[in-house]
Amino acid sequence: MSAVATAAPISIEPRKADRLYALPAPTTTGERSRLNTQHRALFLTHGSLYSAPEHVERMLAPGQAHTPIIADVGCGSGAWSLDMAQIFPHAEVIGMDINPPSVDADTPPNCKFVTHDANDDFTEYKNMFSVVHMRAIDAGVRDYKQLLDKVAQTLIPGGVLLLSSGQLVLYSENKTPMPFVEEGQEGWTAVQTILGHQERCLRLVVSHAR
Repeated sequence: MSAVATAAPISIEPRKADRLYALPAPTTTGERSRLNTQHRALFLTHGSLYSAPEHVERMLAPGQAHTPIIADVGCGSGAWSLDMAQIFPHAEVIGMDINPPSVDADTPPNCKFVTHDANDDFTEYKNMFSVVHMRAIDAGVRDYKQLLDKVAQTLIPGGVLLLSSGQLVLYSENKTPMPFVEEGQEGWTAVQTILGHQERCLRLVVSHAR
């Protein structure tokens, strides 16, 4: 696993720093640490940085007529981007986030980070990427289906879209699963609204995979 990028505060438009994404920005030390721990845990759990290795490695094989380009949408701390840049030194890696990390002198020369909100347009990246990676960004996305449609257009023919999202469950003080309750109904909490949004995003991921 590679060295992890550090993050320096940057100025972003107030519109982008809205309340849609409820967690702290990855520029904060605590959130950056949480994201890096999540990255390592997922790597250890799956034994790889990506699923469908035969498809990913086919698209990123060296010696192609074009330079493979990897996009990490909602890159957070940048850990996945940095690792991919080290594993595939002949490819270019672009990490995108509304608050992208800054990197030090040890950052691979084939890795860069740009400011980009996943809710915005992706037209400038049309037919550009060999692989696009999106992990645990549901809570910050307004329209997940629209995002999938936009990102699909950034892939070159045969390109691979890697989606990863967890299914969160809210438990009561008695350690029993709590049913989802709509706002206004008895037992509703703001946390359930967040979980409900993520559940709908996860269903979209599953339906697109079929």
